[in-house]
Amino acid sequence: MFLYAFQKSKQRFWSPQLHLEIYDTAEGQSQIKGLFGSNPSIWTLFMFLHFIVAILFISASTWMYVNVSLDKPYILPTVCMSFLLITWFILYFAGRMGRVAGKKEMRILYLFMENTIRTIA
Repeated sequence: MFLYAFQKSKQRFWSPQLHLEIYDTAEGQSQIKGLFGSNPSIWTLFMFLHFIVAILFISASTWMYVNVSLDKPYILPTVCMSFLLITWFILYFAGRMGRVAGKKEMRILYLFMENTIRTIA
């Protein structure tokens, strides 16, 4: 198993990582499996934030439904739902921008992988 990441000084929160595993399959042959991906802690943070926004959105929609059913003002739950929807869009586009920002580093990792395979072979 081999994990490659950029040096800490050059690493950003959107920096991708490369995880390579080399398996022996037969006499003198190997199989390489690899995974290019984001930092697991950043991915977990984004998923947690999406989960929190979804739970709050469901709660605000329930609050709005109850207020509508009881003929009470429902402007505050509507504002909350709008804010949460905007927050979700911001999270989504921040993730997409991080993906675009990491493309150059992903290419560097890909070239590193190719050089490593050539060196081993």
